[in-house]
Amino acid sequence: MRGGRLAAAYAVALSLLVTACADGGPGPGPTDPPAASDASPTPATDSPSSPVATGEPAPVEAGTDLLDWQPIDGPLDLDVTMAGPWRLVLAANGSRATLSGGPTRQTLRAGAGRRIGDALLGRTHVLVVAQDTQEVEPAVATVVDLATGEAATLVDGDSSVPTTAGGTWALGEGVAYYATVGAPGSPGAYCLAEVDLATRVSRVLWCAPKRQGFSNARIGTDGTLSLLTFDDARPSCRTVVTVGDGEVTPYDGAEECLGWEGVTLAGARVWSVTQDPSRIEESRVLAATPDGLLDLGTATSGSLLACGSAAYFTRDAGGGDSARVLRWSPDTGLDVVYEAPGSKRAPDGFVVTPLRCGGDRLTLTALTPDGDEQVTAALG
Repeated sequence: MRGGRLAAAYAVALSLLVTACADGGPGPGPTDPPAASDASPTPATDSPSSPVATGEPAPVEAGTDLLDWQPIDGPLDLDVTMAGPWRLVLAANGSRATLSGGPTRQTLRAGAGRRIGDALLGRTHVLVVAQDTQEVEPAVATVVDLATGEAATLVDGDSSVPTTAGGTWALGEGVAYYATVGAPGSPGAYCLAEVDLATRVSRVLWCAPKRQGFSNARIGTDGTLSLLTFDDARPSCRTVVTVGDGEVTPYDGAEECLGWEGVTLAGARVWSVTQDPSRIEESRVLAATPDGLLDLGTATSGSLLACGSAAYFTRDAGGGDSARVLRWSPDTGLDVVYEAPGSKRAPDGFVVTPLRCGGDRLTLTALTPDGDEQVTAALG
């Protein structure tokens, strides 16, 4: 089943997390789903977006508020991201990404010996990252300005703050984030960089301590950048943090060493933890608000993202339920917004692939025994 291969992929991801270590810090950790919200980072502060919550998390029961999902034409092996009139299509083999919906249609090619690993569509820009298939040469990132249609190399191995092979990427409002190796005064360190999309000027924001690394960059609806940091212990200690003013701050209320990913919302933080080493494909989602901790239930590891004004995550089939997508925000609570189609006689066959956020739209592909579908929905 596809679900079995998905679980195997998460197992490989975790093994990379705990073994890819060097004196300057580990390389990339858990695999990142292609996702991007469209906001700029802000320093981590003790504001309403940084709630302090203690005590046992209170379970939250999900309601149902299905979005108006519309089918997307075309082969299901193409990863499509929608945003307003724009459509970004990533070829199944990663050889090219095609942007349409504006004045011109553009095709961005990976190039010889490369494969596109990230194709991110925001409100103002597209970011396409071509990785070396041998994972030796630094990545090459191309940006397209949606207002002008201009495409340009954003960063590569020859940039002032060069890219590295692999590593996490995130696209925000006028800025992108990526991994780099080395910084003034920190030769060989594994560092986080930001690049201005208009000027293409980069700078190092923060460097991981020796023999530590980071992955799973996510931009929250309030503009805060979150990362998963980890060390080379066995098992690895994994911590979800926010980044601001050259420092990282662990999420308040998060259990130590079990983090997987996190996003911030206005007035809340949402993160996932993996507690069972034999089932790392399944995580539990928690939320912190000024009123306390909430338990939002199980999720597919790696699926949590911020889109529009809420947090979304997927839950694979099980217990007689089909695969589904859930949404949570402090204002509207927890709701199922998508249920995979097909027969519930074989619920374990239902899988929802990683969600793709285009700022005002959410797009997904569902794989089921009774047929697959790729759909998109506008967010209110």
